[in-house]
Amino acid sequence: MKISSFWLGKTGRWLILGIAMVLMPSLCFSEEDGTKIIEMLSESSKLINPQSVLSDFADGSSTTRVIVNLRQPVNVSAPPNLRNMDARKQRVTDVSNAQDRVIDVVNPQETRITNRFKYVYGFSAQVTLKGLQALIDNGDVASIEKDVILHPNLAQGIPLMNAATARSTYDGSGVSVAICDTGIDYTHSRLGGGGFPNSKVIGGYDCGEDKNDPMDGNGHGTACAGIVAGNLGTVGDYIGGVAYSARLYALKITNTATGGSAWTSDMIEAWEWCVTHQNDDPNNPIMIVSTSFGGGRYYSTCDSASTAMTAAAANAVSVGMTLFVSSGNDGYCDSIGWPACISHVISVGAVYDSRFTTSSIGWCVSSGSCASKTAGGCSSGWYSLQQAQSDQVIVDSNTASFLGLLAPSKWATTTKLGGS
Repeated sequence: MKISSFWLGKTGRWLILGIAMVLMPSLCFSEEDGTKIIEMLSESSKLINPQSVLSDFADGSSTTRVIVNLRQPVNVSAPPNLRNMDARKQRVTDVSNAQDRVIDVVNPQETRITNRFKYVYGFSAQVTLKGLQALIDNGDVASIEKDVILHPNLAQGIPLMNAATARSTYDGSGVSVAICDTGIDYTHSRLGGGGFPNSKVIGGYDCGEDKNDPMDGNGHGTACAGIVAGNLGTVGDYIGGVAYSARLYALKITNTATGGSAWTSDMIEAWEWCVTHQNDDPNNPIMIVSTSFGGGRYYSTCDSASTAMTAAAANAVSVGMTLFVSSGNDGYCDSIGWPACISHVISVGAVYDSRFTTSSIGWCVSSGSCASKTAGGCSSGWYSLQQAQSDQVIVDSNTASFLGLLAPSKWATTTKLGGS
């Protein structure tokens, strides 16, 4: 295969462009044309982090996934008053109309729509180079960002959180918590123990695979659900969730039955689903959203990192929801992951539940971790040894001066996929 290389504008990186990248069943343009398109796109002011948006093309892919942010009417408030149902309906109509103006003129062979948002002015799509160029040239498009993959970042330490007293006076009745994660095993006896929906998991949706059944095939979401609101009872160290009478909504954001990764656009869809369905059960409205997914590294608040995700968070907060997002497991001491760094959410780092072993344990950390680390043994290429102490910050937890909370994590005793 013939290869060409070129300088990617201001990013100072070389991209390697294979001919295969610009070949589609419906069209063919020259290598020189492809190079010119890439050079032009890399300089576009509409691309948020051009290097990220164009990285799949650099790796030889013929397509990439993006989030397209649309221009808003000048009279639009941000965030909107979504508690007002008339304003909410108008927002849905205005967003849909804005989407139609762009989607109706794209070439479906170059741009495949993957998500249409409800309250955020935008949509996500899988695009070719020419599809991306057409979106940039569209006057209704404000900006374009990469639809990045997010990874799961778990726990229970009720006494350590000084939550025993609160738990004895308030059990979570009258509130629902949305677990935006890998789904929930709603057949678990502590999580309803029946079909879907049931008495505990009263609703939800699979945003990753666009299905009505948010059954967990991974276990991460089930573990989080048990920490939040597993039913009372004692099995070893497990005594039920912190708010054991709260109801749960299962929002599965992962894109395979058993997988543990999620597209940004599917997380946005889940947060928007929570707004739309907040009062499906008026006796148990969704007031809290828990999301233990993320990625990247940010040294301060990062609202500009993703226009769409930040807008979705602001919309959820505007209807009275509180969003908790894990800070990440890279071992940074001066930065946290995204979307935990968004100003509208509460970021949560991790401490040990207890001194559960006298031996040092090796945790995987990033090469950029401030911890003393050793090469090898992890997919990241680095691990760090640490002896567990109650309330000690875990070596792989991301922390920073702008972190919201630290909470007990390793090693949590909670509900496990399959019923144990």
